[in-house]
Order: sequence, then structure tokens, then C-alpha cells
Amino acid sequence: MKHLIGASVPNSVFLQVNSKPNAKEVWDVLKALYQTRSELAIAQLTDRFQSTKCGEEDDVRTHDEHLAGLREQLASMGKTITDGSVRVP
Repeated sequence: MKHLIGASVPNSVFLQVNSKPNAKEVWDVLKALYQTRSELAIAQLTDRFQSTKCGEEDDVRTHDEHLAGLREQLASMGKTITDGSVRVP
């Protein structure tokens, strides 16, 4: 089993699970590692979405497409952006 995991994850992750004695403990470590990374990625992407501004010389359509792309990325990670969840400066 460890061989399959080693082939599926980066070496830095494999080193953290290699010493675990059974599949349950390996899974628990992997789950915790990737859940934390996902939460950080969602927070960073949400901040980027909320801080993106359309400059006076920028194309509004391009800006809107960029925001739609960020919103889709967030949706694929399980985060829904609604009008009420966006901070207004």
C-alpha cells in the first residue's frame, strides 16, 4: 500500500506518512494535510476575488470574465460567493 501512496503523492507528503503503521493512520494524516491546504487555498482565492478591482483603463468585460473564473474556481472547491458575502470597501 505504501508503494501506491508513494507513487501518488509528492515526496514531502510521503515522508510524513511513511512511518504510519496502518492504512487508517496514513489516511488520517493525508486527510489533515490536504484539508488544511484546501482551506488555505480557498482563503487566498477568496481574498483575491474580493480585492480585484477594475481600473479606469481596464476592459470591463475582461474584468468580469476574470471574476467569473475566480468564482468558478471557488465553486469547484466548495465555496460559494454570493452578493452578501463580498466585502465592499
